[in-house]
Amino acid sequence: MLNPRSRSLARGQLWFLRSILLPPFFCLWFWFCPLWISSLACLVLLTGCASATGSPKDLANRLCGLSPTIDPAEATLTAETAYSYSLQLAKEYRVVRPALFHNILVNWGIRQRGLCFQWADDLSTKLQTLHLRSFDMHRGVANLDTRHEHSSVVLTAVGQPFDKGIALDAWRHSGHLVWVGVKEDPDYPWIEVEVLPDDPPSPTGRSGK
Repeated sequence: MLNPRSRSLARGQLWFLRSILLPPFFCLWFWFCPLWISSLACLVLLTGCASATGSPKDLANRLCGLSPTIDPAEATLTAETAYSYSLQLAKEYRVVRPALFHNILVNWGIRQRGLCFQWADDLSTKLQTLHLRSFDMHRGVANLDTRHEHSSVVLTAVGQPFDKGIALDAWRHSGHLVWVGVKEDPDYPWIEVEVLPDDPPSPTGRSGK
């Protein structure tokens, strides 16, 4: 059993340790806890909004479902090209995930390309080299003229309305192609725009909502 002098000494040592250790602990907690919380929130948001990427075969089947006039071989070629070229662009852009962070790097000049409209421009250019006969290619934009504006390539059967099409979005998962029906996308309300060289998108008046 400790005598009063020993108890007093023990209490003094405990107080000393608390005074040394607790302030740095609370400082670290104060600074890093919000960072962990915000990082976790961002991760939840990013994963919660993500759509399934499927496979080239799944996309080809969906493209064939647009119309009986679709050539199955052309649908397969289109799907395989869209998937493989999106991954190739990710390498060329030297993509850093998530996509929003890569946008920051582009805007700071650390990366040269990789904004959503650049993915759409380059994927459109590649698909044009296939000289597709079964499909019309459109540009889809969501949240036009806002800080959340987003671009995609939209494919329809020849002569089909824009809102019947399928949006191809290579930006959303940093090169892992996301595709979704224009009217089925839970994250982006697509509208059709006309893209002119060196000009911002202009609405055509046809909505994908």
